[in-house]
Amino acid sequence: MLTALRRETLLPLLLLICLLWACESDPTDSTLRSSSAVVVEEVGEAWWQLLMAEEPWLQQMKGEKIRMPDLGPEHSRELVAEVRALLDRLDTVDESTLDHQDWLSLEILRWDVERAIEWHELAYRLPRFTPYMFSGHGIHGVFQQLRIETPDDAEEYLALTRDYARVVRDLLGIAEAQVENDWVVAAPALDQLAGMWAGFAESPNSIFRACDADTFSESVPQDFCDRLEALVRDEVTLVLREFADYLDGPYRAAAPPEVGLGRYPGGGEVYRALIRFFVTSDIDPRQAHELGLHMLETSQGRMAELRKQLGLPEDAATAHVLLKEDPRVLAQTPEEVGTRLMAYIERLRPRVSEAFDLMPKAPYGVQRLDPSLEGSKTFGHYNPPTPQEERGLYFFNGSRLEERPLLSAGSLIYHELIPGHHFQVALQKENESLPQWRRDAAFHSGFTEGWAEYGSSLMMEMGMYETPLDEYGRLASECFFGNRLVVDTGMHAMGWTLEQARETSRRNTLMSELEIETETLRYATDLQAQALAYALGAAKIRELREHAESELGDAFDLRAFHRAVLENGSVPLAVLEKHVQWWIDRHR
Repeated sequence: MLTALRRETLLPLLLLICLLWACESDPTDSTLRSSSAVVVEEVGEAWWQLLMAEEPWLQQMKGEKIRMPDLGPEHSRELVAEVRALLDRLDTVDESTLDHQDWLSLEILRWDVERAIEWHELAYRLPRFTPYMFSGHGIHGVFQQLRIETPDDAEEYLALTRDYARVVRDLLGIAEAQVENDWVVAAPALDQLAGMWAGFAESPNSIFRACDADTFSESVPQDFCDRLEALVRDEVTLVLREFADYLDGPYRAAAPPEVGLGRYPGGGEVYRALIRFFVTSDIDPRQAHELGLHMLETSQGRMAELRKQLGLPEDAATAHVLLKEDPRVLAQTPEEVGTRLMAYIERLRPRVSEAFDLMPKAPYGVQRLDPSLEGSKTFGHYNPPTPQEERGLYFFNGSRLEERPLLSAGSLIYHELIPGHHFQVALQKENESLPQWRRDAAFHSGFTEGWAEYGSSLMMEMGMYETPLDEYGRLASECFFGNRLVVDTGMHAMGWTLEQARETSRRNTLMSELEIETETLRYATDLQAQALAYALGAAKIRELREHAESELGDAFDLRAFHRAVLENGSVPLAVLEKHVQWWIDRHR
């Protein structure tokens, strides 16, 4: 996600944009083709510098100096003006003079820049401090992983800690603006939300690394830990408590009793803007709702057949109660969760080349999520390789295992590692032919999550769900993602209550009550519309594959199609559709 740019970088970037504009060739010049390509390249570089200026996760990934983001409204307005200047430059490009790669860069840039403007204009309407939204900045991960080996490292860490207090004040300002504008996160989320920030205030070690002077090299000042402890106690903890108290007091008092963006002023348009941002295509919410219902009907029909093979009761609800308690799908320890997940990967390794001739070099694995985060996250997440960690890692939720059946473990890990996220993200990062901004900062949920879910479904074709129980778990995943389409659109576009969404989830998925509670809150109050990206993205990729098969006939090659989809990194779905048509035309 794009965050605001530090004020000290505004002037240099504005000068850069002006210089680039001045260097543009006259449209009648005979070198028009090369000048248009240069404009795309230069705007891409300016965009990269803008993103690098204040995305802590990106700075950490590239081994750059870490800076805390400015989340204030004035800064956001400045950023919008700057990004509009980039868009104006792109409007001068003659697309007909570009080769395919430059054209792709133009299309991706235009989409990303337009969405960045739209995102920042949403302002207080975005819940910047909810669990998933806030974690997108990568701020807490920076503090845990930053190396402290020299006096300069120690001073940098202290400065960042002090600036973290300013970030929390920015978040408090956003919360106050929400109260003023009747755009407060709905009441059902407040216990979790206020509790999360109160937890940070009570346990700052969940943010900052535990400090023991004896573990540092001799070059680190001996008083570093004492200074850090005093700074956290006297500045950071105070503002965290102030923020948590505000959320639990005035903010809670202003919270609407029910969820759904449609209940806020202008909420319908905000929801459509979020769909464009996350799904990366325009789709009517009701169309997405109907697709979800169709997915559920198809998957549930096959599941009914499998219940007979498994000797389960015919009634789905009764069968699912038994499955959730079945020892075959319950792990006893977090270590067992990791072992089970990787067993599916080992099953795939010998056959992966049947569907792919393009594979990443980076290693991969699984690891337990930080226990301090497990209470606010239903499942886990994938982290791509970084300079600090060469492996791409899926972090799984290892808490309350008796309530987290592993029936869909195969579907999950194929989504997260190979051929899902790790294949796509690591290949993108390793592709040095891409401009840096496309290699390291182009991430579109519709593509990344859509590819991961397509990859997981592809494993059904390849026979990786070897037993009826494995297949049942995969179909349960399809119901899970279909249900997301139904309940997310239901709450935000069709007036559903949270309880309606939860009852629908009980009926259509195998999620535990704990998972249903946290997951529906995510759809309702945190990253609204993002949950649509998985099923809609996968459906688009499969639609494009079927179109290519129909157009190319015997000339269609599955491995070549997968290469065509993956080799350019993440692209908006609206752009992917044009690219695949170009690829088809070249292979007729």
